[in-house]
Amino acid sequence: MPACFSLTAFERLLFPLHRSIYAGIEKNLRLMEAVQPGLLAGASKFARVTNALGTQDAIDPASLAGMTLPAYDLRVIIAADGSQPLRRVLNHQIEILPHHDRPFSRYSGCHLIVVTASETSQAGYIVPLGYVLHGLGDIVLRKDGYQIYQHHLYPSSAPMPFTPISLDADPGLPWSTYAGTGLVYTGLTSRDWATRLKEHQRAARSGSGTLFHHALRDHFFPIVKTEHEILRVGLTRAEAMRLEEIEIEAKSLFPIHNRGLNMIPGGEAGMRFISKWRKTDGSLPDPGRVEEAYDDALSEMLNARRADCAPDGSAIARLWAENLSYRIGVTCGRSDRLSQLQITFARIWDACGWPQEKIALNLDGVDRRRATLSQVRDLLAGRTYAEIPNLLPNRQS
Repeated sequence: MPACFSLTAFERLLFPLHRSIYAGIEKNLRLMEAVQPGLLAGASKFARVTNALGTQDAIDPASLAGMTLPAYDLRVIIAADGSQPLRRVLNHQIEILPHHDRPFSRYSGCHLIVVTASETSQAGYIVPLGYVLHGLGDIVLRKDGYQIYQHHLYPSSAPMPFTPISLDADPGLPWSTYAGTGLVYTGLTSRDWATRLKEHQRAARSGSGTLFHHALRDHFFPIVKTEHEILRVGLTRAEAMRLEEIEIEAKSLFPIHNRGLNMIPGGEAGMRFISKWRKTDGSLPDPGRVEEAYDDALSEMLNARRADCAPDGSAIARLWAENLSYRIGVTCGRSDRLSQLQITFARIWDACGWPQEKIALNLDGVDRRRATLSQVRDLLAGRTYAEIPNLLPNRQS
């Protein structure tokens, strides 16, 4: 019987492991196929059919006609203490995890989950199972393809389930069980997610002010558990930009999602924001790098607004010009006024091309404040809150 597992695809998406682990994966894939005949073909077809769809997009049932929808995930747990490269680590266990029964409309496919665990930390890597099977090389190995990914960051208090789960258990999806305890960031890259993450980590160490980079510096809580999820691969630029915009808005756009770490909408909306606010020669950043460009532009705008507030000599005028907290407190202090956070993100979303009705709808309830369409219209027309600068949010965990 031909091999099911594609080592080449796995290492393109993740990293090299010991060959004995690859043999164990192959063995368990065959076991999964024996338990549910047609599972592997179904995993491959589902991954191909849904690759250009967002996770919120409806799937045409006709495209899955005759397909076996896989009922199991495969999880590999590796005991890694960092003393040697993963490709040399032998200590591991492999588990087959059943899905919850769920309506077809909510089916998200089956996954390969690789967990590296030590006594003090855990990292999970989640990939649609079809991507690491033979038959999808034209997608997974495409040299000019884009990836959509998510990073989930969890505090030291988050549960870290290492224990094996039997075939008759009902554990639910392993990365959603504790979704309420961590933070999430969605991104896009034309290279690979791991390379992009290293760039984020360097930017975080250099003091970048974006929410994601604050989180990577343990600003909100000490990070003990991480999960890195590959959502889509091998996309065209147009497909990737569309899907990034959908995924960020649906899952990780702050402050719509309180646990989100994305500060601006993704895709073309993010590009519109940069082209309007960034002070450059007119060139746009690569897709997936707009957060850093936003950080730079916001710093320029903040400094300019501060410089424009010249005091007239009175103590109140000096306080107004020099103390932003005082200015924001006076202007935004009443509960029937927009908060500083609402003001900043209304301007961001306006620059992204969002309709004012959509802006008001998504601002309503942020900071426990109402946001009406008339308030948003006055703000964006410059009739109100002109004295309030755009500030990076002071996130609390």
